[in-house]
Amino acid sequence: RPIWSRGALKASLPADPLRSEDKLRFLLPQLGYYFSSGPWRNCWIAYGYDPRHTPDARLFQVLDLRLPTELDSLVPRKSEKADVAFPRRLRPLAPQKPPQGGAGGGGGGGSGG
Repeated sequence: RPIWSRGALKASLPADPLRSEDKLRFLLPQLGYYFSSGPWRNCWIAYGYDPRHTPDARLFQVLDLRLPTELDSLVPRKSEKADVAFPRRLRPLAPQKPPQGGAGGGGGGGSGG
């Protein structure tokens, strides 16, 4: 993949304390260049690859969706996202019991013949 956002790059790398933010900050400029505006805004592009001249690069364009300020109250703040991503349960889940019944599967009873 010739174009990476920082978030996609961090998500695809294994969680390793040796790959810290400081190391990424040092390594990324050695491997590619950065678009700060346009359709590939905030993305790192591998040296030698020009997305402006490659039709397939359209797949990596960044979509920037913004809501009108009137709707700000409907969107949780970053500090509130933990509650949205991991909702609290009202009651603990009861352990599930395996289904009981005889072999032969499916049933509805009925006459045997």
